[in-house]
Amino acid sequence: MDADGTHVRKLTRAVGVDEGGTWSPDGSKIVFTSNRLGRQQVFVMRANGAHQHVITRRGADEYEPSWYRDSGAGGESPPPASNSTSARTHVLGHL
Repeated sequence: MDADGTHVRKLTRAVGVDEGGTWSPDGSKIVFTSNRLGRQQVFVMRANGAHQHVITRRGADEYEPSWYRDSGAGGESPPPASNSTSARTHVLGHL
């Protein structure tokens, strides 16, 4: 989609529900969740929708993925893990 809201285009076409997309800090990738493999898992794709791949394969559902900088590179550390049954996933910025 353009900045003015025109030229909207669907980036995912898999069977299932894809939701919760979050742009990477540099704008090159989008992390999102999908139930296309059965359980809600976290996927990453390029900003144009290409190269969609799963980055989690846990027995529990994954929700609310977010980006953070690798603390080894002088960035921030990930937030503490959630104690709820649906885990939050934090994605390293260099994926």
